[in-house]
Amino acid sequence: MTEFDQDSIVAILGEAGGAPRAAVDAVQYHGLTALLNGTAPTVGEIASLSGLGVSDIEDGIEALGEVGRIDLDGDRVIGVGGLTLTPTVHSLRLPNAEMHTWCALDAVGIPAALGLTATVETRCPQCGDRITVELDRGKAATAGPVTLFCPTAPCDNVRADFCAAANLFCSPAHMARWRADNPSAAGEDLDLAATVDLGHAMWGHYKHEPSARG
Repeated sequence: MTEFDQDSIVAILGEAGGAPRAAVDAVQYHGLTALLNGTAPTVGEIASLSGLGVSDIEDGIEALGEVGRIDLDGDRVIGVGGLTLTPTVHSLRLPNAEMHTWCALDAVGIPAALGLTATVETRCPQCGDRITVELDRGKAATAGPVTLFCPTAPCDNVRADFCAAANLFCSPAHMARWRADNPSAAGEDLDLAATVDLGHAMWGHYKHEPSARG
């Protein structure tokens, strides 16, 4: 297996052109922060929190939408940064909120990067068995040898091209069986420690509010 290129994955999943970086960062940071508290912020609320204009935030939302990195319900952000209030197979339970994520990497990586205590529940795509990962202040532990399939192919739409395949498997053996059935799937097998490490690279910057400049 070739060396895992973490930086390339971070770059692929972070791409969102067509709007000032500050606007994109503001939508993601304030949207994700609100979702972690179980609320769906409006465009106006994000603008107020960030110090940017409503039109700037709308530009940021449009740019994220073009690459499949945001969900809206009217003018409310109900999914961004990997979190969503729309039910999926990947659930994330926090002390004060319950939500879902677009993929298994989101479910493990977000609480790991932010040092949160959480329970992640998902299912193995090969056998359908439930997988549970407990995180205590960002430190992950699990009873079995869970393995993440991390897609590495370029993607135009994060949810359609990456998240649809970024799943946790209950064991390397079931990952191997799935790979045999999906020989064209390009990706790396990551153990739980590597998944947590990628999570820090993807979401570690959300510990700090972005500057409104740029």
